[in-house]
Amino acid sequence: MKYTITFLCAAAVYNVRAASPSFNIEYTSEGQYGITSRKANFVNLLRTDFEQPVHKSGSLSLATIHIYKIKRYCVADDYLTFSNIEEDRTPVAIAILGYTRHFSHSDLFFGVRNMNEDYFASPLTSFFTNSSCGIYPTISTNYPIANYPVSSLCVHYKLSTEKWGVKGSIYNGAGYNGWTKNDNPFIINLKKDGVMGLTELNYNTDYGTIYCGTSVHNLMHIYDEALLPATETLESQEKNSAQSTQSIITKMNFAWWTYAEFDILRGERGNISCIAQYSRNTSSDNFCHNYYGVGGLCSYTDRHNNVHRLGVISAGAKLKDKECSQELFTEICYAFEKGCFTLKPVIHIINNSAGNQCVMMMRIIISI
Repeated sequence: MKYTITFLCAAAVYNVRAASPSFNIEYTSEGQYGITSRKANFVNLLRTDFEQPVHKSGSLSLATIHIYKIKRYCVADDYLTFSNIEEDRTPVAIAILGYTRHFSHSDLFFGVRNMNEDYFASPLTSFFTNSSCGIYPTISTNYPIANYPVSSLCVHYKLSTEKWGVKGSIYNGAGYNGWTKNDNPFIINLKKDGVMGLTELNYNTDYGTIYCGTSVHNLMHIYDEALLPATETLESQEKNSAQSTQSIITKMNFAWWTYAEFDILRGERGNISCIAQYSRNTSSDNFCHNYYGVGGLCSYTDRHNNVHRLGVISAGAKLKDKECSQELFTEICYAFEKGCFTLKPVIHIINNSAGNQCVMMMRIIISI
């Protein structure tokens, strides 16, 4: 860990020129109330972004996240997590730390990174607050990847042209957000964590964008002794453990996804857009097999240049858990944007094995 940080800092000091750095802060505060559970919570996320141009065509980036919530419980009994900032208390974690080399139409990054920075972060999906509108559960629930709030070392490449875009990344197969020797995002352990690779292709039209991609995860380390029958002897457990580990070392898991966002009506001050999503994991052993969603968004800018957005999305996931073979959710979200201030009331309707649930949220976002 210390050698990686030293290398990045030394590279920055060696290459820094007179270019001015940029620094941004975004604070998200969210009040949650479960109408069904009659529980309430207050979740806060603070994110800082720092970027220093270095050399002639590079930049050094650092982004941190800080999470605090009043109660440690969740106000809903759901699998897909209704809020994309809902997490355990985290005093400080790294979202980005690394060097980016800029070329004419592409960027190459090396360092620590969170997958949410690059994948499934389109204009419409970023508007909604359910975590499944980010990285799909066919990926996020099946692997211990670098998904918010954890990160890992990676190499990320992005190519952009007028119509086409290509992204490709190789991550350490598990993400971390601690600060100890065995729990930090600078770990590279191919034997224990494996490797995670993602690639995505998108095509831009005059009215929207089509995305498609695939991920490959090498499950080298997963083995759960709790899955063994209680009647097995210690000797048979050790034998099965060795066989299971050997089989998992050679196992690769694949997932693919596609989604599209299009404007179906445009006006001088607003537009109406729609979105369709689908993702599938090819392994029957994983927790989530399929994810699908459809939704729409209306956007309007008033004469004071305040932006009003109203969106609805309905989605579901097929899960392996016998107690919850599927989970469906519908989200109704409104946002009022005035400069750096956003007010966003949200309603979530969730259906799973626990029954029908309803959660109301009020989110405030301040960007500086």
